[in-house]
Amino acid sequence: MISVVEATTHIYQENANSTACVGTWHPSYPCSNLFNGNWNTLASCNTGETCYAYANYSAPDDYYPNFWKISSRYGVLINQSVYNSCEIAQIQFRMISYLGEGPASSAKWDCWTGTIWHNLYTDSGAAALREEAIWFGLYGGMHVSIYDNDTGNDMINWTIYIQNATTDYEKVENNNPSYFLWSDIPQGEINITISDGSDSLYYLNTTANLTNNETEYYHLNLSMRQIAENPITITSSSGISLLDGDTTTVSCSAAEGSPQMSINGINVSLSYTLTVAEGLYVVFCEVDETENYRPTNETLTITVNPLVACTNNNTFTFRKTITPESNLTTLNFTDVVPTHYVKSDLSDVYVPGTNNTWLNFTDGYYVIVNNFHRWVLCDCQ
Repeated sequence: MISVVEATTHIYQENANSTACVGTWHPSYPCSNLFNGNWNTLASCNTGETCYAYANYSAPDDYYPNFWKISSRYGVLINQSVYNSCEIAQIQFRMISYLGEGPASSAKWDCWTGTIWHNLYTDSGAAALREEAIWFGLYGGMHVSIYDNDTGNDMINWTIYIQNATTDYEKVENNNPSYFLWSDIPQGEINITISDGSDSLYYLNTTANLTNNETEYYHLNLSMRQIAENPITITSSSGISLLDGDTTTVSCSAAEGSPQMSINGINVSLSYTLTVAEGLYVVFCEVDETENYRPTNETLTITVNPLVACTNNNTFTFRKTITPESNLTTLNFTDVVPTHYVKSDLSDVYVPGTNNTWLNFTDGYYVIVNNFHRWVLCDCQ
């Protein structure tokens, strides 16, 4: 769901969410005068002492701390910018009053950066402090939250992509809610795409057309549902282990959508007939996101072996002399039958010098030879 927030651009808050006073304050100018809503009363430390006053604020939803309103000893109001100087998630202000001898006195206004206290303003020569308040600014831009559609739980570490005609923006590892200031992201008419960041469980490719500027503020609350890969089927009519010169028809289909197919990087039709030569043929099929499936791809590899042949038992493709080490020798052809170098019935294996051979096709392809002397193994195709 996407909604445009109609809200006041700034919120003024007079009273801090919590306050604290530390030190020995002057009885006529107590620390409480800083938090009484009266900008005419003063607060000051005792002579020779340093006193501290703390004011902590919590920003309303969709707002950030913009200005800290303070006042000098003369009652001059100052709107001190804090957004780029102070920690905005945990808003902490500190006021220091030191009452020394004459010009040695001072009043300071600090904010917490997340690691140190940063001085925003100093009034030298006087220890007097006055009331304070804060201005919150409305986030111009977007407030985005992503949820699991089935459980309603917050998604974590999601990725957002924002694009206009000239600029691309990407931010990873976001959590709910995430704020995107209008000045930090592409301006004008923008497209927004959100994914879960890994694309392993969820996929969302919803594009929102919005206008980003300093006056518009959007709430994006989106639910992401678990979505499976699209079942893709790739077939080769003659199988995936072929001989040079064979012909096969390669096809690709998906459960939903219209896939694209390529062979060795060249786009072809979804049913493509070709005559193969020795080598590898990598068939790649992919389909874009559909209503029920996320983008998916599959690969099929076809191996084409050289065509070799012999005409009789005196012409062989392979020939090897073997000296037996025992009475029986088992020759294992299990790995070479699938590549067509040896026939599946082992009829092209010839062992001269012996008539005592047996074939074994249990869990493989084996020739067992009864050994009486050295013999020669030949393979003829």
